[in-house]
Amino acid sequence: MAENKIKSTPLMALTPFLDKHFSVIQANEKYNNLKNEFEILLTDKTTIHLYNESITFYKHAINYENLSEILKKPTNTLFNTTAIVKNIKPLVNIHSTRTKKDYVKQDIELINDTNFKIILTLWGQSKNLDLDIFKIYSFTNLRITQGNFVKGLNTIVETTAIEDTE
Repeated sequence: MAENKIKSTPLMALTPFLDKHFSVIQANEKYNNLKNEFEILLTDKTTIHLYNESITFYKHAINYENLSEILKKPTNTLFNTTAIVKNIKPLVNIHSTRTKKDYVKQDIELINDTNFKIILTLWGQSKNLDLDIFKIYSFTNLRITQGNFVKGLNTIVETTAIEDTE
């Protein structure tokens, strides 16, 4: 796990063309009966354009930072990193008295190659990221949080986790 590691992700030509506010994520076999490795996650802000001609895409490089760099970053910013899943805690049901809604969360302990540890909290749909203990994952779109003077990471709808086999 190198600091400021760059990975290239090839994108395929799509018709219709998805312009923004979408993610390509690892397919969840529980909800997807197709045998595709990836699926496209759309949000209510996704923009779709229809084209009759071919479209060429180029590789998109993602900058993965060392997990310890979180200490230098402000809260509520997005963060991409590569880390080892050290521990997965059980799902917890939470009832918000403010919103009067029920939420599900799961805490994951991440560690890097220098033994820097941090807690990643999976919320809602993200609890289905299908992570395994002692495997290395490349995470994108994690939100930096801070509570009780301790920094952490939360998932958002666009968060992805892909097992790192390099």
